[in-house]
Amino acid sequence: MLDIEIYVDADGVLANFEGRVFDDLQSQKLRADWFDGLKLYDMLHLKSFSSDDVKKTFAGQQTDPKMKDLKKRWNTYFDYIHRVADKPGFFRNLDLMPNAQDLLNLCSKLTGKLPNILTAPMSNNVHCEPEKKEWFEEHFTGQYNRFICLKEKAQYANSKSILIDDRERYTKPFIAAGGHAILYKSFEQTKKDLIKLIEELSQNKNVTNTSNKPIFENRNVSYSGIVLDERSRNKLIEVFGPTWELHDGFEPLAHHMTICMGPLPTDKKDLLGKKVELEVVAFAGDDKVKAVEVR
Repeated sequence: MLDIEIYVDADGVLANFEGRVFDDLQSQKLRADWFDGLKLYDMLHLKSFSSDDVKKTFAGQQTDPKMKDLKKRWNTYFDYIHRVADKPGFFRNLDLMPNAQDLLNLCSKLTGKLPNILTAPMSNNVHCEPEKKEWFEEHFTGQYNRFICLKEKAQYANSKSILIDDRERYTKPFIAAGGHAILYKSFEQTKKDLIKLIEELSQNKNVTNTSNKPIFENRNVSYSGIVLDERSRNKLIEVFGPTWELHDGFEPLAHHMTICMGPLPTDKKDLLGKKVELEVVAFAGDDKVKAVEVR
């Protein structure tokens, strides 16, 4: 067990806030009006912005007629979303995000203990916190440690804490306060980032592993190999690339040299993470595969 605390956000990470909002027909209409404005004024790049970034874009008084119109459309849309979420039962009846269960299970597996829920309340919404708490008790009983509902998430930041959140307005202050944070975009991206971060933190002398066993020793390893750095990869493709006749849709990877399938033998594990130099001494190939011999 690692003495690392993981804090997981609710809306947009575990609970499908947007999905329920867009079940409302007026929300769909106002959203379409907002997108129409972006298309009209050639500002479709804002479509991918988070609500926090959009608000920053329109902060202050706007003098340009286009920006004034877009700000009005956005405010009308955003204000209505909040009115939808203000209705009793909104947070109590949210659907699960895809892989929500998987994410909490992953957090427990990587640290050896249950993660915490750290979610922000909606301003002036008396139903928000109790409904969220009931929702977690229904869907995730026994899968989390503490349920915390507050906006100042950075209060829980320290060198041994990790926040998983889909909004930079929370991840950035958490990091600034001395914690670690992962900006949630998808389960697969978050899984990859979390495993990497836990591996890094587990090497820290200030982090204690009370199980006295390597936290990752039971992970499945497909193969062990030497991964090429960017300079080596580019050089390999530059020298031997002209000899490759690639089928349509294929591209050269030149990613690694496989040492063995599965994990390294015990007597070789001291080589993990070390840099090595390889010299290419021969080249061979046919219409299916190309290979270089190294030493």
